[in-house]
Amino acid sequence: MNENSQSFVILNGIRSNPNEAKENAIRNSLPVYDNPSELLELENSQKDISVRATAEVMNEMLKMKFSGIDIQKFMEIYTKLHIGEAFALPVPPIITCTFKNMTSAEEVQNFLSGHQRLIGEDSFGHSFLNLHTDNVYEFTIIRAHFNLAEDHKSIYHGYYYDENEKFAFFIKSSAQFDLTVVYSEK
Repeated sequence: MNENSQSFVILNGIRSNPNEAKENAIRNSLPVYDNPSELLELENSQKDISVRATAEVMNEMLKMKFSGIDIQKFMEIYTKLHIGEAFALPVPPIITCTFKNMTSAEEVQNFLSGHQRLIGEDSFGHSFLNLHTDNVYEFTIIRAHFNLAEDHKSIYHGYYYDENEKFAFFIKSSAQFDLTVVYSEK
């Protein structure tokens, strides 16, 4: 094995993240939803919770909630605003879905500043590359209990605002294209 291959293995293997096994065990222990209506009911309950779902179920739930917008469409909106060209990357068969509720732009900014970072830190203060091989591995939805249309500029730079007739959206992507959508109803 040459030096570059060894470096790749060290940076991208299990040794790069001492918490990876624990994180995978936690992620794999999350309940799996296989009904879009139940997933929508969970999102509407306004509980802060993480679950897993198939990409198809998550897409159906998103379409029901956001009038036809699914994961790929959110990514296309993000990439169009970010680089001027709309495209969507693949979604693995099972994804982690996180639902959160926040009451202020400051709370959203504080959460997003540490959410889905490229460099992670374990409980001992050691840093590691927070990498995975799938695209859109995690999808986070944050319900904003404030006027996102008015307050989105105070949240954070590098994220993008969009809206339709019913919702205001604030879309963020991690370096690995895990998506976070903050929304409020108009």
